[in-house]
Order: sequence, then C-alpha cells, then structure tokens
Amino acid sequence: YGGWVTDKIATCLQSNGHDGFILVGIDNSRNRDNELTPDIGDVIAPYNKQGFENGTGERFSDFVADVVVPYVNANYNTSQKPEDNAIIGSSSGGIEAFYIGMENMDIFGNIAAISPAFMLFPKSDWDNYLAKFDFSNKESLPRIYFFNGGGDSLEKELYPFAKAMPQWMGALGYPEENMTFCYEDTFSHNEYAWRMIMPVIIPWLFELQ
Repeated sequence: YGGWVTDKIATCLQSNGHDGFILVGIDNSRNRDNELTPDIGDVIAPYNKQGFENGTGERFSDFVADVVVPYVNANYNTSQKPEDNAIIGSSSGGIEAFYIGMENMDIFGNIAAISPAFMLFPKSDWDNYLAKFDFSNKESLPRIYFFNGGGDSLEKELYPFAKAMPQWMGALGYPEENMTFCYEDTFSHNEYAWRMIMPVIIPWLFELQ
C-alpha cells in the first residue's frame, strides 16, 4: 500500500513558505506487537493470545526519548521546543506514539494516533494511566489528532476505543481544543488510507494555514 508520503507533504509545505521538516522513520523488529505495546496493564483477551502479552513499549519509548531524539538533535539543525516536534504512528504504532508522546510531553508537543490499538487494554487501565497526569496547564499539553476509519473489520474493531479516548481525556480535564477526532467510514486499515489523511493531520498538528 506504499507509505505516508510525508516527504512530499513536507516539501509542499516548505514550498508554500513554511519552515522545513526533519522526518525520522523508526523501523520495528519482528517483535513489533511487543515493542509497540505499552506496559500499562494486562492486555485483555483475546489479544493476550495474539502476541501482545508482556508488552515492552516502555523500553521502546525510552529508546526514542533517550537515544533517537538526542542523536537527531546532535546531528541536525533541530528545534527542541515541544511545539515544533511531533510523534505519529499507525495501528500498533498509533497506541505506542500516543504513549511515547504522553510520557515525553517535554519533547513532543504534537501527537497523532492513527487507527490506534487502544482496545488492547480495558477502560479501567486507561483510566488509571491517564489519572497520573496533570491536565491543568493547557500550555504544556500536546495537541493530539486521533483518526479511525470504518472501511474494514479491523478499523471497525478499533473504532470504539479510538473514538472514546478523547472523551475519556476530556472528562479528566484535557482541553478539548487540544484534541480532534476524525472518522472516515470508507478508509481501511492500510497505508493508502493513512496517506490520504496525512495532509490534514500535519497542518492541524502544527497549526499551519
């Protein structure tokens, strides 16, 4: 299904007068289901029988924050202001990008959780996880773009929790203006769909006109 073509989106934005972008793509191993599953509780059945048990997403998050980001900052002309940095992921990468962004708000001021696998954990675990944050200072909180499609069975499976997450966060005081949820009923769980939505996501995150 190809990729997200974020390079072309960045080039287009730059040609229209915006600053340039540095795009960092992080590969995953054959153990992606574990690498990209945060350890915030017990993965519910039947997903705990599908390779998602014993998630090591905390270590992956530390790798991004403590290894990847310092390397990029040391070797490229970067802005280290949170509002100038985003983390974006899809599917298992969507739940992990959300987790990494929430754990590292001092680094990432923008998060996109695309077709995220939030349904791996029960609402009670999400409530406990989100309750540890202080959402009272709006200026320190990331802008978060949630997306889900409805074009195939997997997207329909992901939809209830993806739609509910901003509602749960809002109930805990997360400012509604810092979040948006987009649903496209014909978009399936693949890179073609995510490529189609990316030109909307990036300008929204960085508040580009």
